[in-house]
Amino acid sequence: AYREGKALHERIVSEFGENREALRDWSESWSKVGDAAKALGRIADALAAYREGKALREREITEYGENPQSIEEVVSMSIKSLDADANSLSQTEHAELRQKILRLARAFPDRPQYHAWGARFGLDTASPLP
Repeated sequence: AYREGKALHERIVSEFGENREALRDWSESWSKVGDAAKALGRIADALAAYREGKALREREITEYGENPQSIEEVVSMSIKSLDADANSLSQTEHAELRQKILRLARAFPDRPQYHAWGARFGLDTASPLP
């Protein structure tokens, strides 16, 4: 079902063009494909799907600008990749992930999920950015 949903989003983007919502939906489809693959023990497929979804969110940010939801999804897919394979991110990607978590936690201090992510990576989410 997830692969069918992903294929449908691809057709919609192909027929009607890209916009923020289409990229977001397409990215979410890849995330769900990754979750299903991970549940089946197909780690390489899960990582590939998470990378595709993350790339679409990053493209959304580049083309339409940043918003908290798009940043949160990039972080979420990076964390899903790490959960599937602890070595799935480069040092640069790991540093970027940590920076995004700090930005989210400090911009939205009332969101416990962001602080939980920060704690997971040993980040002080209460202190201001340097």
